Amino acid sequence: PECWGAIEGPPPPPAPGAPRVSRRDRLLSSLPPVILCSLVNLMLSVPFGSAYFPIDFSSSGLGLGPEGMFAGGSYAVLGMRLFLFSTAVCQLVFSFFSTFECSIGMQMVENIPFLHSLAAICLRHADPASSVDLSRQVLPTLFVLLSASSLLVGVSFYTLGRLRLGNVVYFFPRHVLLG
Repeated sequence: PECWGAIEGPPPPPAPGAPRVSRRDRLLSSLPPVILCSLVNLMLSVPFGSAYFPIDFSSSGLGLGPEGMFAGGSYAVLGMRLFLFSTAVCQLVFSFFSTFECSIGMQMVENIPFLHSLAAICLRHADPASSVDLSRQVLPTLFVLLSASSLLVGVSFYTLGRLRLGNVVYFFPRHVLLG
């Protein structure tokens, strides 16, 4: 099956005698899967985004209100934004650099327990006596740790794929891969 939505160069030439498909028709034929995937990602962003930050954050004095880092938000809303941003970045990378036809990118939710562990470490090292708001102490560090760990995992898996060592992941224990 052919995927007109994939950005992998020009489509193959039509068979002799076959009607030529216009660029507009190709674009219109790719809209239903794009709309469907967008709706699925929006629906998944609520439960996964809400689980992004541990419950300890709401009871630790980390405010996201007007005095906090993200005015008018909550940790659930911030988690949903992070989920949707990660999904959008993943989809763009897959669309422009993947050799798979019709590749669909989404943020892996299996890393949420890992994020909870990072958040607990950041909270443990935060200084509650400091004049700086706890959200300004913890969240930037947490975002840098999450970004660095995501890049490290991405580079590792890319390197495994580039070296044609993709089967090596089967030697990792399942609980390591799935969180």
